[in-house]
Amino acid sequence: MQNMTRAGRFNPIVVIGLISIAMIVVTLLFTRDQPTQAANRFMIALGRGQVDELMELSTFEGSADQIRKQWEYATQVAGPHYRFVYRILEYTPQGDNQAAVRIGLTRNVFGDAPYEELYDLPLRKVDGKWKVEVRNLARDMYPALPR
Repeated sequence: MQNMTRAGRFNPIVVIGLISIAMIVVTLLFTRDQPTQAANRFMIALGRGQVDELMELSTFEGSADQIRKQWEYATQVAGPHYRFVYRILEYTPQGDNQAAVRIGLTRNVFGDAPYEELYDLPLRKVDGKWKVEVRNLARDMYPALPR
């Protein structure tokens, strides 16, 4: 008898689960490869010293081997004790294939008086993916950025 009384009713847990899955799918579809996501991934890779990820997320001129050596130097020699925190503030489109993401960056977070500075991360869409234009980054943002 109990099964008959539940026939035609929705289990609220199943409904909530389906709505959650639908929201995740919609979010992934509409936020796929946005400039802010690329900027966030770039900053995370920079903070962690992930050279392969930095190579993937940046545009550069010159040979890949040369740029890889520059990233290795920046992350493993010049910047291992350089600690920072950041937050993404805004995104400004600059055409179909260019954008700028403004970040607030606090360098030397363990120093005497750390303070937030504003920087723009210039991005360009290359082969359908947003990449940071490292040559156009402010030189004082991070030690020994590749050039």
